[in-house]
Amino acid sequence: MSVIAFVALIFAANLKESDEARILGLCPLPGTSQMIACSALLQELASRGHDLTVITPFQPEKPIANYTVVPVKKITVNDLMKRATGDANAEVNKNLFDLRIRANLINSNEKFDVIILQAFFFDCFLGFAHKFKAPVVQFSVFGGTAELGNLVGNPSPYSYVPDSLQELSDKMTFTERLLNTIGHLFQKLTTKYFHKDQDKLMRKHFHDPNMPSIEELEKRTALVLVNHHFSISYPRPMVPNFVQVGGLHVKPPKKLPADLQKYMDDAPEGVIYFSMGSNLQSADMPEETVKAFTGAFSKLKQKVIWKWETDSLPGQPANLKLGKWLPQSDILAHPNVRLFITHGGLLSTQETVHRGVPVVGIPIFGDQRLNMKKTESLGFGKLLEFRDITENSLLSSIKEVLENPKYRENAQRLSRIFRDQPMTPMEQAVFWTEYVIRHKGAPHMRSAALDLTWYQYFLLDVIAVLVLAAGLRWLVTVFLLLTKNQLSESAKILAIFPFQSRSHMIMGSALMKELANRGHQVTMISHFPEKEKIANYTDIQIKTTMVDVLGSKGSADRHFEEDDTGVIEKIRMTLDFLYRVNVITCDMMLEEESVKRLIRDSDAKFDLVVIEAFFNECFLGFVHKFNAPLIQVCTFGGMYWLDDWFGNPHAFSYVPFIFSPFTDKMVFGERLFNAVAGTMMNIGRNYVYLPRQDAVMKKHFGFLENLPSLSELECNTSLLLINHHFSISYPRPLMPNMVQVGGLHVKNPKKLPQDLQKYIDDAPDGVIYFSMGSNLKSADMPEETVKAFTGAFSKLKQKVIWKWETDSLPGQPANLKLGKWLPQSDILAHPNVRLFITHGGLLSTQETIHRGVPVVGIPIFGDQRLNMKKTESLGFGKLLEYKNITEYTILSSIKEVLENPKYRENAQRLSRIFRDQPMTPMEQAVFWTEYVIRHKGAPHMRSAALDLTWYQYFLLDVIAVLVLAVVAVLTILFIIIRTIFKLICRRSKPNVQITSRKKKN
Repeated sequence: MSVIAFVALIFAANLKESDEARILGLCPLPGTSQMIACSALLQELASRGHDLTVITPFQPEKPIANYTVVPVKKITVNDLMKRATGDANAEVNKNLFDLRIRANLINSNEKFDVIILQAFFFDCFLGFAHKFKAPVVQFSVFGGTAELGNLVGNPSPYSYVPDSLQELSDKMTFTERLLNTIGHLFQKLTTKYFHKDQDKLMRKHFHDPNMPSIEELEKRTALVLVNHHFSISYPRPMVPNFVQVGGLHVKPPKKLPADLQKYMDDAPEGVIYFSMGSNLQSADMPEETVKAFTGAFSKLKQKVIWKWETDSLPGQPANLKLGKWLPQSDILAHPNVRLFITHGGLLSTQETVHRGVPVVGIPIFGDQRLNMKKTESLGFGKLLEFRDITENSLLSSIKEVLENPKYRENAQRLSRIFRDQPMTPMEQAVFWTEYVIRHKGAPHMRSAALDLTWYQYFLLDVIAVLVLAAGLRWLVTVFLLLTKNQLSESAKILAIFPFQSRSHMIMGSALMKELANRGHQVTMISHFPEKEKIANYTDIQIKTTMVDVLGSKGSADRHFEEDDTGVIEKIRMTLDFLYRVNVITCDMMLEEESVKRLIRDSDAKFDLVVIEAFFNECFLGFVHKFNAPLIQVCTFGGMYWLDDWFGNPHAFSYVPFIFSPFTDKMVFGERLFNAVAGTMMNIGRNYVYLPRQDAVMKKHFGFLENLPSLSELECNTSLLLINHHFSISYPRPLMPNMVQVGGLHVKNPKKLPQDLQKYIDDAPDGVIYFSMGSNLKSADMPEETVKAFTGAFSKLKQKVIWKWETDSLPGQPANLKLGKWLPQSDILAHPNVRLFITHGGLLSTQETIHRGVPVVGIPIFGDQRLNMKKTESLGFGKLLEYKNITEYTILSSIKEVLENPKYRENAQRLSRIFRDQPMTPMEQAVFWTEYVIRHKGAPHMRSAALDLTWYQYFLLDVIAVLVLAVVAVLTILFIIIRTIFKLICRRSKPNVQITSRKKKN
């Protein structure tokens, strides 16, 4: 076991467990294989002290403590196959609501803290969620369907996420994307039809006039656990409460029964294991198919073990052993197993991948064909159609997999990837289930996408307004404004954090020092060399600053002058600064001798390059020079264009633009601004800024052969570490290689310097801490602003500590202590600290939340306003505009936060949520960094969306064909109707003439 996994286990074991909870498990699906995963989770929860009541057709073999079964009628798989949807499926569900359920649950006064529902056509059971007022965890024992994602607002882009019922991969041709779209839409329609029957059934049994609809109850789902993993399915974006736990049921192998153990040990040529799963029985196969198997097996030198459900098998060859029940997972773990012949069920596929055994797959129904198609594409198995089974086809398939080493090598490689997780799937499932219990349904994980209509989600109203606008000149103006001023084992890691702001360096430094501490050799390019020598850590200092580029205009004190600037103008100025100045700065930094030496060093080698994702793109030339995987670290919340590197969806409809003052709940005008600003920023970056950075990179790295463009290098980023966490930002979908590690820099508090410790200890009314961060200096504020603060502080009974950068402060009140440098995080951890007055920087916001201290925020630039808007919406702070600062407004804001208990209560509650993670942010960052090293860039995490053009991604070609098809059909119908009408008219005209002639006569 790796060190990080061991640490994760210790961490998980020592987490404060949820109080014993009452859990209602709803697992009525009759398939034994489906119950395996469900019961594994429920029994694990029972073993942790929770009280389980489970509705299921399956009784455990032995009584289990804290585990009560309410048995229901067992419906056969054939029944389910016959009754797939509609009225028939509702009839199946109706049979489950028998007298025992009505007596024990529907008509009872029981109370439950959470409901775990098997997510497979049992929506009528959601009535229990309303009855017991309990949050719902839905557990999909199959892969994650699009409809499952809809429960929590998770996107399922039809352009590269295949419909679970079709034989498609994530790399689709136009025709396949067309079929995929139609399949998804068909599922949506049938689901709506199915919901009507389920709704009637639910209302019939629960007799509650206030019962919400099925669709409303589904949207209250707190968590979806999906029995899949991106390494053996396809990478896709996931919101925080859509959690993959594939392989949850796989346990460490147990000792085999003595006869099996001996049979397998004594197999010098190896063993082939054959099973068609728990729902299908080999004994039910046609006689000629069975003969094909026995004939093929008799010609093999390997021994064969076959799960066979009757007492005998005519013509059984000598090398074949039968068993009515066999411990499949334990058999597959035996080192002598060479091949698994399987039906391709998901659980069996996960077991064989976990054990590293190649397969021959014979899919019959359901998702089995999709699983086997994926198996073939991953190169560890071969699909054999059941209808094509003959002795020859069996022998051919078996020998190909046994004799071609690629199958076993790929199986072993995938096994390493599948098992290489920061926590086991079971640990993750338990953690997030208990998380929902601890946080009363965890409403902070709920995506704002659930509150949008479909046309709002897809921004169709915004697009309509833009298209119908009489003039588009203002868009061009925005564009011009935005783009004017054109200008694991020990590894060797090159870290590049060249932005000349210490706050940006804090996160990078913390991560790199931890990696050096773990034995990796780190070389750091930055403005901030370490003051003391650190083992395995080498600094390359760069000295170019903004002042070198801009002169006095580059000084941080000028930020205090921008007090009356409007939001749009502020965004324009910020982007102009970032787009124009950073190109020049990047060029100057690459010109520095210390950096040039590394560029020209032909002997230097690195296993990984880690770069801060903040306008330092010209440094990406090092990635090509060293032919190393790339990890980018986003030290702030993140720009929209970061999504483009991973094929992550742009959620303009509910993810606010980083420089805007919006939340995730936007009215139409805000969504319009958000979409336009985000789009124009991306356009400005792609067509103005990036080409300039590309030119700088080519200037310095152009001597390298086949140097790719910056956009190509960016899209080959293996991993993005994001300095954020959904609990204090906004829940949004993320690809597996976009990992949130917000608060990574926060450490356990250290003892304060003696004078500070005494000052804070001796504060019966508490302490207020005030700092404007590391980039802004309070001493640079205008004199009248400083007087407003000192005047307000003098009227408080609390003591105040102010980060003040000069030796003295005129008019300093008696209750105010100054410090040029202060250990902020450690001060905030002191129990006497009542309030933090902050500029709202992301690191400061994370520290105050981690410590549970409420804030008054005075944002100045960048993402500070967005952070403070979120702070206000979360109820643990108040935003005070810098331009509105007076002694009165300062006092008013401070007193409101100090005297209204809601602020401190919310800060403490958020602190518990923010710290309640299965691994610390640092552990996650280290794990995924080493994961990329171990797996040579982890290409299996790369999304197929990156290989699509923009019109393919948005299915515009598919939509165009569908629209043309509809128009063609309507046109043909119109022509037919018009032709028929003309024929009718022609026939009627002669009759009129004859009639008129008769009248004349």
